[in-house]
Amino acid sequence: MDYTGRIVFHKAKHGYGEVVSHFPAGVITIKFDSDPELRKFTETMFQKFLRLAEPDEVNRRKEEHSKAEEIAEANTPTVEEPGKNEPQLPPAPVAAPEPQKEQEEQKTEAVIGKQPPKQPDSTVLPAPAKEGKEQKAENKIGMKPPKSAAPSPTVPSQPFSAPKRNSTVDYAPGMRVIIRDEEWMIRKIERNSMGNEALYCVGITPLVKDKEAIFLEDLEKIQIVDPAEIKLVRDESSFFRQTQLYIESQWRQKIPTDTALHIGDCAAMDPMHYQLVPAQMSLRRPRQRILIADAVGLGKTLEAGILMSELIARGKGKRILVVTTKSMMVQFQKEMWNRFTIPLVRLDSKKIHDIRAKLPSNYNPFFYYDKTIVSIDTLKRDVEYRTHLENSWWDIIVIDEAQNVAERGDHQAQRARLAKLLAERSDTMIMLSATPHDGRARSFASLMNMLDPTAIANP
Repeated sequence: MDYTGRIVFHKAKHGYGEVVSHFPAGVITIKFDSDPELRKFTETMFQKFLRLAEPDEVNRRKEEHSKAEEIAEANTPTVEEPGKNEPQLPPAPVAAPEPQKEQEEQKTEAVIGKQPPKQPDSTVLPAPAKEGKEQKAENKIGMKPPKSAAPSPTVPSQPFSAPKRNSTVDYAPGMRVIIRDEEWMIRKIERNSMGNEALYCVGITPLVKDKEAIFLEDLEKIQIVDPAEIKLVRDESSFFRQTQLYIESQWRQKIPTDTALHIGDCAAMDPMHYQLVPAQMSLRRPRQRILIADAVGLGKTLEAGILMSELIARGKGKRILVVTTKSMMVQFQKEMWNRFTIPLVRLDSKKIHDIRAKLPSNYNPFFYYDKTIVSIDTLKRDVEYRTHLENSWWDIIVIDEAQNVAERGDHQAQRARLAKLLAERSDTMIMLSATPHDGRARSFASLMNMLDPTAIANP
């Protein structure tokens, strides 16, 4: 027999195979993919098609369909209830959709030489089972709708809770840890959104002394310095000198909080009683701003060194600037180092130029060294250094030979403008002068107003 139509029983757009009916009776060609699973599916569907196409099977399905219609008509009520549609019939065989167009040919072809039985023209064949989106489409057309899934129970909203901590180590402020082969002390601990901790530390070992850093616990290898694991070493030095030196060094690291002198009077000098008075007076005030006006030879430099040593011991002397005349720079520098071990770096125009050449153009050269001594004639150049001085800050500023920075008449010299600028760049200011008063009230008042702007209102 000859087939004049084409019957398709594959998944749309997936190329499961199709029956091609362009051949005479007894020969049917099926095209499908080379995939074994697709080949098996195609053969199974073809066998099902042959079984459904038999006349006995077709007649049986027709009888079942007619009986179902008679039962449905008998159960139909005479009065239709408002708001309801006609009763649904039991699920019945669904007619196959119209033959689809021929799809693209696949690589493998198989020929099955079995002649299908003849079937009447009115035979309606059911479409093969489909999956996915086509199955849902058929359910909407006429097949029995699938059972609706039970609604998922609503999950009660839980209150927000902080992320759980991933670490098993309890860090605390004051604890000492070794990170990146250096010893640090923990100052603060914060936990991030991932549950890990950020350690805010300050350096202890010489390489990172007083350096502040933040370490993430999940990224760093942290070793805790356990006091219980410290090994005691016997001091074999005579009279336990090494032990005494260690205790003395630890005692010196303690920051005093009172107004008494602790190390200033222990300098390499024979202190006189009057030389300790300026330091004692200044430590009683919240801001140490003083004018030392002793006569020549009484030790104004030593009095300034005593006060500077006490402030350094209290943590208020990390950055120091000494401004003096060029002839006194070397002498002042030697006195501070030999008697108080305060290192001052001497800066001149050439030194500052070399520093600026090493640094980026936007870097302040006065931040390169913490403790410096500079000539007043070098700093008074407004064009070169005023911008950098305005953006700098020191803990202690010392102006030697302060009578040179006082105002003289109505004209304000460059030295006076420099002193006024420096007076605003530090909380501690020490002025040294053997002749602070030149007989003019306005000149002396300018020095006092640098220390305290409210000292003399109207000279």
